[in-house]
Amino acid sequence: MQNVSRTISARSILVWAVAVLFSGATIINGQPLASPQNSFLPLSIESMELGGERLAVTIDPSVGGRISSLRYKDRQLLFSKQDAKNSNNWGSTFWLSPQQLWGWPPIEQHDSGPYQVSEMHEDSVALVSDWGKGARVKKRMSVDAEYDNVLQMDYTIDTKESFEELAGWEITRVPRRGLVFYPASESSLDVVMGAVSYRHNTEVVWFDLKPDVKPPEGKINANGDEGWLAWVEDDLLYLKLYQPVAPEQLASGEGDVEVYFSPRLDYIELEVQSAAQALKRGDQLSWRVTWLVEEVPNDIPVAVGSKPLLAWVRQQAQQLR
Repeated sequence: MQNVSRTISARSILVWAVAVLFSGATIINGQPLASPQNSFLPLSIESMELGGERLAVTIDPSVGGRISSLRYKDRQLLFSKQDAKNSNNWGSTFWLSPQQLWGWPPIEQHDSGPYQVSEMHEDSVALVSDWGKGARVKKRMSVDAEYDNVLQMDYTIDTKESFEELAGWEITRVPRRGLVFYPASESSLDVVMGAVSYRHNTEVVWFDLKPDVKPPEGKINANGDEGWLAWVEDDLLYLKLYQPVAPEQLASGEGDVEVYFSPRLDYIELEVQSAAQALKRGDQLSWRVTWLVEEVPNDIPVAVGSKPLLAWVRQQAQQLR
């Protein structure tokens, strides 16, 4: 890992400044405060860029505050809006869990509606959604202060009604290829939709994805043992790291690690969830997910059951704890 060099595009700063001006917000120490009317900003800001020498992130406040692009050097990791064509299933988004709270489709204000840019700094961007189903979502995306290949995702759910249970849920869509794996006991695995082909090797679940093999629609949930989910495509690791969730803290019908396979488009969803908790009106839920993108050393085999690969990924996760 290398020291970070952080940048936010000049276009992002200009558009944000104009948005703040028209919203009637006040800026103090570079941070806009809510306007007196506390109104939601309707202006469309198409993209903001955040990144360092190796990792570049594009954020789309106008569509769910999503991460629309994640590039490592010149390589795109996400399933993009262009890939999705007319589908809404692209990039990285955030939902409330459990799904039984809203059914389908996802809550528009959180998933695809416009977010307001509430803060912008050299190394971070903060966004806030409108209210939907009694909750609003705040996102803070920060380039790590020490490394330029680490992104911190800090989520906060505000409530204006009570919830018997509520958890955070991060959904990231990537191309359907490469190797997906995470530690979980076989007894915790639950295929909740369709059919899913996987291999459970002692303590780890493996998915070997071939771009020329289109799977049926399927989804598998699990209770992860170590709080991480890995995807390796060729020689590049994308790792999600989150606080492990005890079995009794899982949201109803959910896992803290989930993988969905699309039958129509060439993507999968890499999903992680927080522990569920009861919230009273006015309570908040805060949750952090850390992203790491790193090149796999040449001497480590990338294959199902690879012990050197598993040991190396665990070492990366341990360094970020």
